[in-house]
Amino acid sequence: MGEGLHLRHEFLEFFRRSATRMVAPDIQVSGGIAESKKIADLADIHHLQTCPHNASSPIGIAAAVHSCAAMPNLLALEFHAMPGWDRILKGYRPKISNGFIDIPEGPGLGVELDEEETRKYLMEGETYFGT
Repeated sequence: MGEGLHLRHEFLEFFRRSATRMVAPDIQVSGGIAESKKIADLADIHHLQTCPHNASSPIGIAAAVHSCAAMPNLLALEFHAMPGWDRILKGYRPKISNGFIDIPEGPGLGVELDEEETRKYLMEGETYFGT
């Protein structure tokens, strides 16, 4: 539970009431990387596992992978990759093997957006506001 909750304070009520056995914060909805780590830490204190919800862009996936790498009670990361999802990234072609995904390395999230490739995926009427 938890993919629609925001911030650790909303999760804490469920933890205190023993209303869940597993927590699934959506890193983009629940407050970002740092807040998701705090949610996972609170869940760990309450002997709960964390399995983040993840239906996001390639950049969101990179953020989720970094966040999960720091969670002491990680069970799994939900993953909904669509064909070609990684084409809009430069230099990071994640290897998924035996249920594990490579963590991007480098500055920031370890990924760089390929702006030219990204423009190919715009729907009619959409505008890209890159650099």
